[in-house]
Amino acid sequence: MINRIAILNKSTSISNTDVSSMTNVCNTQITRDVAPAWGRAPIPVAFYTNENSVPAGSAKIYIFDNADQAGALGYHTETMSGQVFGKVFAKTITNARYPVLYSGINRNSITVSSVLSHEVIELFVNPYVNLWADGPTIPQGNLYSYEACDAVEADVYQITISAKPNNIVVSVSNFLYPEYFDTASPSGTKLDYMGKISSPFSISLNGYQIVRNASNVESAIYGATYPEILKNI
Repeated sequence: MINRIAILNKSTSISNTDVSSMTNVCNTQITRDVAPAWGRAPIPVAFYTNENSVPAGSAKIYIFDNADQAGALGYHTETMSGQVFGKVFAKTITNARYPVLYSGINRNSITVSSVLSHEVIELFVNPYVNLWADGPTIPQGNLYSYEACDAVEADVYQITISAKPNNIVVSVSNFLYPEYFDTASPSGTKLDYMGKISSPFSISLNGYQIVRNASNVESAIYGATYPEILKNI
């Protein structure tokens, strides 16, 4: 049982101060927004400068510089031994001209913090990456991966940290509600935090979904304007 999400900064391109800020915001998001929407008790999201001090029972998300998979900005997975962990690739994200915490020019821009938020939320909702939902059989499959951010991964909103001399604004990922994964959800049901999705299993313009067909073959379906850089978050 995972009782905490520990964030560890292994990147040389972003500071511990920034990682601490985005971690605090992810903790607020889980507690205030995600856990209530999913009817679950929140678990702490905490930043650690020393990996040896991470408590037992924690799932770790590492922030590295460069992607270890082609095109990846971040992901979470489970090892053969059952250990859950995630990775976010800060320099890969900033090299694509995305900011670290927030863009005052384009508040809709993804950021290192929104990718971290994405991985924190999905680890909280589906830590072992093994949940599938029965969904529509068109276009490609009838099982949909129970990932809470993929379909709306390019949609972000902001959470502000009170700080001196200036407050800190941090972008976080939009996320799906459990009703999204239910074809019987009545019309008008809220399906995601930002209200971008109008029907279960639909996809925001810049989102995607992993589907599995009757032959257990997995494939991806994408929103209409899905950009290449967002693959593998």
